[in-house]
Amino acid sequence: MKVLVFPKDLNPYQELLYGQMRAKHKNIQIDYLTGPTNHQTINLVLFPILLIIYRLRGYKVFHIHWTYFFKIPKFDFAIFKIIMQYYCIIAMYFIKILGYKLIWTVHETIPHDALTDKDVARSKKVSRQLSRVADAKIIHSKLVINEMKEANLDIRNTFIIPHGNYIGVYPDSITPTRARKKLGISTNEVVILFFGLIRQYKGVKELIQAYSKLESKHIRLMIVGKCIDPLLYKTILDARKLIKFDFYEGHVLDEDVSLYFKACSIVCLPFKKITTSGSALLALSFGKPIVAPRIGDLIDLPNSVGYLYDPLKTNGLEYALKRAVKNKGEIVKHGKNAMKYANNLSWDKIAGDTYELYRKILSK
Repeated sequence: MKVLVFPKDLNPYQELLYGQMRAKHKNIQIDYLTGPTNHQTINLVLFPILLIIYRLRGYKVFHIHWTYFFKIPKFDFAIFKIIMQYYCIIAMYFIKILGYKLIWTVHETIPHDALTDKDVARSKKVSRQLSRVADAKIIHSKLVINEMKEANLDIRNTFIIPHGNYIGVYPDSITPTRARKKLGISTNEVVILFFGLIRQYKGVKELIQAYSKLESKHIRLMIVGKCIDPLLYKTILDARKLIKFDFYEGHVLDEDVSLYFKACSIVCLPFKKITTSGSALLALSFGKPIVAPRIGDLIDLPNSVGYLYDPLKTNGLEYALKRAVKNKGEIVKHGKNAMKYANNLSWDKIAGDTYELYRKILSK
């Protein structure tokens, strides 16, 4: 069995899945469709040729995870967005014409960084076509079905395969005490961590506002991650002039991930939109309780792993943070529950279920 995966992402999710699959099934060959150059526009032009080459080599399954590759960097004009919308749709049908079985993992029904109404409309058209042409769709939670219906996506041939944990993925050579000392944090502080790529839909601005209303002096906010939005970056810097919090901007190396998670008490993920949250599973994998809205696959999480709030409730984030920081003993208890929950999300079973889905689709 030969499987072609697209695109290759920096998130370890893909190799956790496919590495386990390769180890468990010796008859499978899995490769990523990556361009022959470092220039994305050139790779987009060569994309159809690469599809033909891999098909001639015997690859029969094409597993797409995200459609963000179908963008021309630095060309953010409407005409280029329209061109890439149709290019993406044509590419999907070309994949089918070549005889691939097309699998789509619905990490997000519509890209969450689609900011304007026109961007959302274009993204919906791409997702709808992809949902129709795909031989199978993988979702991480049954609740994603409702999100797919709301976006008018085709829900036929949709299969639930959970997202696995991140336990042991990142180097873990530092203790909480050493991590706090390195970051200049005292042992009696309750540390709220936001970790990950900083985008508008992730609610960082709202987190800063809610944090500013917490009254205790022994609470610290730590925002860690790369901000790719210049306006949002300026907003965060402006807020630091008025509110004291730590901001570590930039890509975090794998060896430094545990530093921030070991130093924090809780992880806050105040998303405005989300389908699947790898950030939440990363936090749980470090045994950290989370503060997050009940949206997307976060609805499936038990109350015992943190402080989950109704996103439609006025000041829901603020009240959840106040509940979280007032009881250190409860934080420890939720942390133990978080680790227990993460331990149950085995990549061995997830890889096995995905492999069986490949077999099922190929037999049709």
